[in-house]
Amino acid sequence: MVEQKSFEDANTKTKEIVVKAFSKKTHGIMDQDETWYNLEHEPTEEDKKRITDLGKGDKIKLTINDEGKYTNFEITEKGTPSIMKFDDILAKAHTKFGDRLSIETMLHFTSTGTSVIADGYLASARVVIKGEDPGKDPKGKHPQIFTGWGDATKANTTGDDGQSSKVADALPRMAETRALGRALRFALGGTIVDIELPKNERPETSEDEDYQEGHPDY
Repeated sequence: MVEQKSFEDANTKTKEIVVKAFSKKTHGIMDQDETWYNLEHEPTEEDKKRITDLGKGDKIKLTINDEGKYTNFEITEKGTPSIMKFDDILAKAHTKFGDRLSIETMLHFTSTGTSVIADGYLASARVVIKGEDPGKDPKGKHPQIFTGWGDATKANTTGDDGQSSKVADALPRMAETRALGRALRFALGGTIVDIELPKNERPETSEDEDYQEGHPDY
């Protein structure tokens, strides 16, 4: 078990914990000893954004008042990547970025109209996050742009048992889902691994190791 440290101050103390659970509704945070710490004040937009960025296993530094409620927290170390389904990743992006988020996907074909991959489909996704500060970026001229690529073939949509998976007959959609999933993970900070299918049907690709990292294109 990770040691949890406290640092005393006049009316507050700072405590380092490892997050076991948290609530986006109440903004409460639970440590490994299953002690809940609730937010001392009404959540601000910054509070809501930080709780969205929080993940299980993250090490954080809580500032706690004499009533045992926290007034602030700082993520000092990210835990292991969160495992999320694609729909949850998409919902998380909409929650975090709101109307600043725009998404484009494209399937790639040759000039003759055939797929660029002989036995499947190749897709790209473009996620654009418009500027957050209207004062500094009034027209959204300097958005962040994240791109992702995904391919789907009969071979990489085969289950662990060697049998064809449920998505093997929906390769164009699967390619787009993979591309968009990667672009969204990059936009969210590269801390999420998505589950495309149940474990026994989850396709593996040579890019799985890249799921934990992402870099924006500027």
